[in-house]
Amino acid sequence: MYSVHPTDSISSGSSHAATSPQVPRSAGRELGALPPLDSGLLYSELRFTPSVLRGETVHSTERTTVGVDWMRWSGPRENMQEALQAFREIVGSDNRRYEYMEPGLWFYEKRQKYAFGANVCYSSHDGRNAKTFTIEITGEGINSLGISTALEINHAMLSCGCWATRIDPCIDMHGKDLSFITDVLDACDTGKLCKFRVWQPHTKKTAGGDFISHGVSFGSREYDKYVRVYDKSLEQKQEKAHAWVRFEAELKGDIARQFAVDLGKAGGDWLKLAANTVAGTVDFRDGSRKVARSRRRRSEFWSTFLGDLNPRTYTSQRTPTEVQRHMEWLKRCVFPFMKTMGKLTGLDQCQLFDLLAKDVPAWMDAETRPLIYQYMRVLRGDDSFGTPPPPDPYGDFVESVA
Repeated sequence: MYSVHPTDSISSGSSHAATSPQVPRSAGRELGALPPLDSGLLYSELRFTPSVLRGETVHSTERTTVGVDWMRWSGPRENMQEALQAFREIVGSDNRRYEYMEPGLWFYEKRQKYAFGANVCYSSHDGRNAKTFTIEITGEGINSLGISTALEINHAMLSCGCWATRIDPCIDMHGKDLSFITDVLDACDTGKLCKFRVWQPHTKKTAGGDFISHGVSFGSREYDKYVRVYDKSLEQKQEKAHAWVRFEAELKGDIARQFAVDLGKAGGDWLKLAANTVAGTVDFRDGSRKVARSRRRRSEFWSTFLGDLNPRTYTSQRTPTEVQRHMEWLKRCVFPFMKTMGKLTGLDQCQLFDLLAKDVPAWMDAETRPLIYQYMRVLRGDDSFGTPPPPDPYGDFVESVA
């Protein structure tokens, strides 16, 4: 059977709440020393062992490992030199070789592609996306550096005023049969899936009946959470006898920012945190969906898999809309549409606005009034509007590692 059970030694670590507080984009400056990553425990004695395992030859012995398969951070452009210096000091001189490329990824103008599996993307001070820069370490890069080094880089990036934009924690089950994937697919087919409304099977076979791919995904890569359960050995084109099932969560946006901060605080408990986070992304419950999820019994196969894990759920924290953000959205999404529609219909902007706004529900008027009043103060030149400066977002992080 497949099961993920922390041993007594790791389960004695600090507990975590079910949700994490909002993590603003700005970052603190002095985070103190990096918490110890081994916490006095020998990984060989744990049921969980740290590993990325991208491209690793899987042996037939049964084991369960926890790892991180992808990491990405962004930060203010003025902090780029400080962050790059810290990044290069950690990866060492052997990994500093990179290829300069144009254009960069994510609409940046420039890109430094490191040979070990990392990307640094940025723009000139007056170019597109000039206000930020991005550092990414791929799965190959984390496998090359080692998970301890990757966690050290995460700590350094937060210290340099950056925030995580993507982190992929994962649980790998080796040397076991593929019944876990089958049970997940069956549970989705019978309406037991919770926490996601969208799921998609990913199973392909050859004419002879052999699997080309086998798994299932939840959500979409456009969301802050995209989860996959799949046969990793097929993806790596390894021998079928060496079964390798991966349960992976692709965390982005505000959820990635929250998880990165908790990862920096966790120290040696990062294994438990990562496993609980992956397990908390989905749930499977028996019974009717009309009954509250908390009142429904967990499916037997899912309870067996969880064992002693305490699933940890992250939710995106909505940012209050301000005038500047709203105007940026209008200029990016609404005004170009109205301009094009005006050309095609022959209507001027006033006629077009009347046409589009005539069916707006009355209740939306009250929803938009505070923002309209704020914008009117801006037009009058009143600088007293706005929100107070945000608190130090990593203050508790500083205290925990000082």
